[in-house]
Amino acid sequence: MDPLTDKLFVLFASCVLLLEKDFHPFFFSLFFLRDVVLIVALIVHKKLLRSAEIGSNVYGKLTTFLQFVILTSTIVGVDSLQYLSLLFPYLHIVTGK
Repeated sequence: MDPLTDKLFVLFASCVLLLEKDFHPFFFSLFFLRDVVLIVALIVHKKLLRSAEIGSNVYGKLTTFLQFVILTSTIVGVDSLQYLSLLFPYLHIVTGK
């Protein structure tokens, strides 16, 4: 899927789960802040380096996969997998992006 579509889907699904009180606000903030930081960084990067392209990396794909696993498990009632979102800051630091 398109990276922007992935982010919008994750944001929408996590908002619905938060409103339904199935998703803890702390874990929602990890999802939300990660995507906001990435979107702002992309905009700044594009403004400063107009012709530069940003490629994907394994850690970004792993993080997106974990987001989908966490959202799916929360929908089916396995809330304990929300703790996997604690890996997001670590994966962000590892990538350096």
